[in-house]
Amino acid sequence: MLEALQLEEGNGVLSALNLYCKKTEVDVREALFKEGGCWVCNLSYKSCLRDTNGSGSGVGKKAARLQASIQLVLCLRAFEL
Repeated sequence: MLEALQLEEGNGVLSALNLYCKKTEVDVREALFKEGGCWVCNLSYKSCLRDTNGSGSGVGKKAARLQASIQLVLCLRAFEL
């Protein structure tokens, strides 16, 4: 399900991650804070089979969340291979 994402552009990453979490019945924990002049977002996915994190930073909250989502999806895709 996560293998067809266009991660370079961020197209559909957030919606795919939300669908993946809904299907696996896991809630992603989010920590969002400002560090210096940038926002930092840490996402944590924990299930009985997987425990992984993604983090990202950006000028705004949305950009930081997108970068963290991309990192988290990359980690989750590694489990699927």
